[in-house]
Amino acid sequence: IVDNSDSETVVSGSIVLLKYSDEEDDEAERYLVGSIEERREDVHLVSPTSPLGEKLLGAKLGETIKYESPDLGSSRPSEELEVVLLAIE
Repeated sequence: IVDNSDSETVVSGSIVLLKYSDEEDDEAERYLVGSIEERREDVHLVSPTSPLGEKLLGAKLGETIKYESPDLGSSRPSEELEVVLLAIE
């Protein structure tokens, strides 16, 4: 994990605070943008190669990020989702 405490741009190893655009700020959740080996108990993990992870890399504080959810077939087709980047740790 890298130290991004002064960063305004998401890089691999960043911990970010995200909320979906249709949620309240108090529903925001922390995510580590990194690999499974970097997994921590106190944050969710998002791979930098996932649809959300790819869009997060290079994103700036306050940005709204649109991405396609994975297509899981008839049980849950792909859809466009939006998250707001509230903080980068």
